[in-house]
Amino acid sequence: MRASGHYRRVLALAGTEWRAIAAVLAMGVLAAALAALQPWPLKLLIDYGLNDNPLPWPLAALFERAGIAVRADQDVAAQARQVPQG
Repeated sequence: MRASGHYRRVLALAGTEWRAIAAVLAMGVLAAALAALQPWPLKLLIDYGLNDNPLPWPLAALFERAGIAVRADQDVAAQARQVPQG
């Protein structure tokens, strides 16, 4: 049996399981995309949570839609830097 005959046989067997193969490939692509996005939450925390920089308008709009309040008077970084007087 030639190499092309082996490939035809494998493709014939894989053809019956095309949904499972497609699902595995889709999960692999999704996992790769999520791994590429992994450093973004830490960057956002450092740039906009710990510094005094305001959120860019797309992020602020996204947070407002999600029900997360983003207000200018809630300066968490400035409050964290204050030394309690007592």
